[in-house]
Amino acid sequence: MIDKSSTLMGMVFAGKSKAMPEKRLLPYKTVMCRHCGRIQVTRGETMFRCRACNKLNRYRKNGRWNVKLKDFLTAEEAMIEAKRWSMEEGRKNK
Repeated sequence: MIDKSSTLMGMVFAGKSKAMPEKRLLPYKTVMCRHCGRIQVTRGETMFRCRACNKLNRYRKNGRWNVKLKDFLTAEEAMIEAKRWSMEEGRKNK
């Protein structure tokens, strides 16, 4: 499994940077819908459609990051992170 801080979007997810990284995102992304908060895995390159609320979310809007996400090389790593992140968010909401 890739270290959280080593992923391309680790710094964006942590809220440390709004600048666009120089390289492209890895193929699999774990994302949080900005409308309903659902956490899911996607392969979209610039946007994704939420499976819960069916709204379209762009990764960037007006040159700034619009959603929280992390990127991974494999689907398995992305799914593991989605489960971990969902459990973490569940504890925060209670």
